[in-house]
Amino acid sequence: MKGRIKRNEDITGNKFPIIGKIKVGEKVERGQKTFPQSLDYFRVTGKYETHFKKTYGDQPSKIHIVFISDDFRDSCFERFECRDKAGKLAAYGDGEETFVYDPATNDYKKKEAKRGLAALGKWEAILTIRFICLGVDGVFGLFQFDTKADKSSIPQIRDTFDTVLENVGTVINVPFDLIVDKVKSQKPDQKHLFPVVTMVPNISKENQDKLSLFLTQGGDVKALGTLNEAKVKRLKV
Repeated sequence: MKGRIKRNEDITGNKFPIIGKIKVGEKVERGQKTFPQSLDYFRVTGKYETHFKKTYGDQPSKIHIVFISDDFRDSCFERFECRDKAGKLAAYGDGEETFVYDPATNDYKKKEAKRGLAALGKWEAILTIRFICLGVDGVFGLFQFDTKADKSSIPQIRDTFDTVLENVGTVINVPFDLIVDKVKSQKPDQKHLFPVVTMVPNISKENQDKLSLFLTQGGDVKALGTLNEAKVKRLKV
């Protein structure tokens, strides 16, 4: 007996709780209706919102982050999701494998044939990143950011993550800046603005000092010594 139940589930390396969601939009009421509204700053939801604002203020457009796992599923998870009319997750996949909800077993089963997938509901690409926010004191956990911007934010964040992982060998404890800007649509006859979130490796002294403090307070030390000047120069992001 090891004191833990043996489960046939896919366990990843992430053992830390999600303590807040970071968003670049909100819902506003106009008359009797509610509308989505995009923002040019990061908005945090959750019980630890005050901890975040104490460090970054009410409307930060840039935050300093580090990942604690090289596993895509823990840190930078891209997939397709299909929601039904009620907003429930009907299916998900990666373009090769698709898993569809089976009410008989209350679980998702791999679907071999591609026929009938469109009828399940609306399919969208989505990227989820989970990270430590450097400088947020008094609590230790992960913040999460989700985006469906498959033409802008998703490829930039995903490609930056993959490039650093490939060139440095790890993303663990590599400081990044997460930045949001509002940009104007380049499509004809469209003048609206929309937020674009980008991620940039940043090993400035400010970020290194914050990372050192994070490590001394019990953060992950797996990557100490892995990031050096030669490896940084190889980054092509």
